[in-house]
Amino acid sequence: MFSFRKCEDLDPEGGHELLCFRGLSADAQDQLFHSVFAKGCEGECGGLMTQEERSKWKLHGTSAEYTVESCHGEKWHVQGEETMALDGMGFHGRHHLPLLHSDACQELLAALRQAAPKCSAAHPPAFQPEYISVSYENLGGRIIKGTLCGTAYDDDRCCRRGEDGDGTPKAFLFLGRAAITVGFKYDKSDRQWLKVRMAPGDCLLRFGSARAWCMGVLKIDNSAPEGRGDSNPCPFDFVHVKIQDHRRLREEKPDLFARCHAKRIDPQDDKFNMNPGCFQYAYTVLGPGADGRIQCRVINDNKMQFATCASSGTLGHGVTRARACYVDGPQKGAGKGKSKSKGKHKDWAQIPAQSMGENAPEPRRRWAGKRAKETSEDSLMGA
Repeated sequence: MFSFRKCEDLDPEGGHELLCFRGLSADAQDQLFHSVFAKGCEGECGGLMTQEERSKWKLHGTSAEYTVESCHGEKWHVQGEETMALDGMGFHGRHHLPLLHSDACQELLAALRQAAPKCSAAHPPAFQPEYISVSYENLGGRIIKGTLCGTAYDDDRCCRRGEDGDGTPKAFLFLGRAAITVGFKYDKSDRQWLKVRMAPGDCLLRFGSARAWCMGVLKIDNSAPEGRGDSNPCPFDFVHVKIQDHRRLREEKPDLFARCHAKRIDPQDDKFNMNPGCFQYAYTVLGPGADGRIQCRVINDNKMQFATCASSGTLGHGVTRARACYVDGPQKGAGKGKSKSKGKHKDWAQIPAQSMGENAPEPRRRWAGKRAKETSEDSLMGA
């Protein structure tokens, strides 16, 4: 049976709506990795195209030629269909599967509930997840200046961005070979982050107003000892496993529910041009090969044609060492205007260092946000 070593309250001055579960064993992590990359999983993957090529795709589609840049400046051009191991699967990818298809994730959920027996947000009827969303990422020579791919809201909710409304609980498990520092803000215009170091096997539970916060990846530490290096069967820097309760979403926003669970981004409903800007190919997990490594079938379902020479232009979010990096730094007017946190603050300097990971520094600045709420006995985690 899986078990966590401890559970931390990362929102002690607020509504106690962000819990961190730490200390999952390496064996449990390996079981979870194989469970979420099981045979038959279907999703999308890719490298990066320049912003100019993304615009060109909208105008010319398959009649033009493109360059897909992958880890360490390598090109990743799948002409038709190829079979390859997971460690050749580009910068990033994602897929979905039902919770019932993963025994390991069901055990993880039981361990989470056991570690926080008094937290109602971890138990039915508040939290009855049915789905798993899996995404992987490789730093691949990129240098993070600010955030890896910008700052994003969790949009699989039944209310608008920034509204507390639908605070349906959601669990975020981190696997892989690197330790990740994630940051939270109440609003994108806020200047300060709540920084949390997540080692492989650590899991966050967000609920209540914490589901309305935005999040960014601030650091990927490939040298973290918790990652186990080459002894780790997971070939990715990190894998993000989200355990989701979409009962309300399915009933109140069926179109959004369908979009969240689609195997492939629909180009007709893709305002950021992610297909094929970031996800050029479709993939199917085939299971372990003769050498034990998990194999995938990768298909150029966009029927893209590829240029023989590298394209010039701006890659934007997430770039290689040879390109200028995306910077999520202070901008003109930051912290003003539409930010709902104006005039309010929370002092994160009072949070003990262990709440941010054993090697994380003490926060030195305030994180603008909502005032602390009254704590109800039912919202507290168990000892």
